[in-house]
Amino acid sequence: MLSLLISALFIAPAQPGAAALPAAMRTNCSDELAALETEYAAAFASWEEACLGVRSRRQRPPHPCIVFFPRYRALAEGGSGGAIPWVVSNAKDAGIKLVDRRTLLPALLATAFSEHAAEAWMEDTLFALVDVRKLLDKEQALAWCHELATANPAATPHLEVRAAALYAKALILNNAGREKDEAKCAQAVELLHLTASEYGGSRAASLALDLLFERLVDEYNQARRTASAPAAGDADGVSSPSQTAVDVTPSFWGRFKELAELGNGRASSWLLANATASGLGGAELKQLKLGLLEGLISTHTNEPWLIELAPLAAEVALPDALEECAVLLARWASSVDERTDQARIFLGLARVNFEAGNKNEAVDLLKKIMHYHADTELAWEAEDMLGTYTAPRVGEEAPDFETTDVDGEKLVLSDQRGKVVMLDFWGFW
Repeated sequence: MLSLLISALFIAPAQPGAAALPAAMRTNCSDELAALETEYAAAFASWEEACLGVRSRRQRPPHPCIVFFPRYRALAEGGSGGAIPWVVSNAKDAGIKLVDRRTLLPALLATAFSEHAAEAWMEDTLFALVDVRKLLDKEQALAWCHELATANPAATPHLEVRAAALYAKALILNNAGREKDEAKCAQAVELLHLTASEYGGSRAASLALDLLFERLVDEYNQARRTASAPAAGDADGVSSPSQTAVDVTPSFWGRFKELAELGNGRASSWLLANATASGLGGAELKQLKLGLLEGLISTHTNEPWLIELAPLAAEVALPDALEECAVLLARWASSVDERTDQARIFLGLARVNFEAGNKNEAVDLLKKIMHYHADTELAWEAEDMLGTYTAPRVGEEAPDFETTDVDGEKLVLSDQRGKVVMLDFWGFW
């Protein structure tokens, strides 16, 4: 699991005598930037299309940012602050040498924070700052983030910018998970919690919740390993039969629930998979599971991580909630954007139908997947599931078949009803 994701050079001094541009020139710069962004978006889309099917980076066509970089840089240095985050983010891919990036990027960031704190695009600038943090003086970067995060709303009116400032400060403090100072680590976690709780719905809040979730999963997995490890002094490192591993899941329920309530969908999926740790049972547990599943589907409809979990829906549904689960999955399948995503949800729906006794509906779904997605992983999964659920089970009536015996006589299994029949399956390898 990922832990918290995410200084030694001083900021290059601003160029002396750089006066602010007149408002009319700034407007012209903004118009030119908008036209440049449209042109670059088209070039980037064409480049992505040209890269389809090309596995080797060396065989790909040159990245369009190489051609566009001089024009963006000219705008950024000429007063169009909105070009700054693009330049900071693309300087490396554009082939700008490290020694030049160490001078150029800190200077542009200094301009952005001193002259453009009230601009909405400062959110992108803060995310770009995190990416190039190693080129910056750490204390200066922290000071920039702190100033924006705590500024008067009149000076920094955009909530998204203040949220991004808190998030960036947390990642810089944590030093990509390598920070040894426990106090700084604790402060970083506190800032992430503050970002998520105070600025819900912002991009920074979503990223902060993801980091907090990954950190909590790490802690949970470590606690499980510790609880299941043999006690010191056990012979050969093996616990005695009387020693039972402690289930740590209930002790983590409340913390995952807190992240889920702040809007983290993956925390909600953890709660769904571990619902029995809630301490509820019967009808209350059923309602909890259905509520979590419905919330996930309605809020995170097209999220890839949730689509991947769809085939496991039957494993988290209670036996007496399969019908309700099937209704939710069918509604979900009708609302996703991609056909491949719909097919993956149908895999989950087929499994739920099999478990609920709706064999015909399940078989129909799987055959459609095998037809429309032939020769893909989805078709193979559908074929495996079809074989698993339609194969005869112990105690069930064997499927009838017709064959020829060693004497050339016709043999029908149903003709042997009431007799003991032994089938010998053999072959050569």
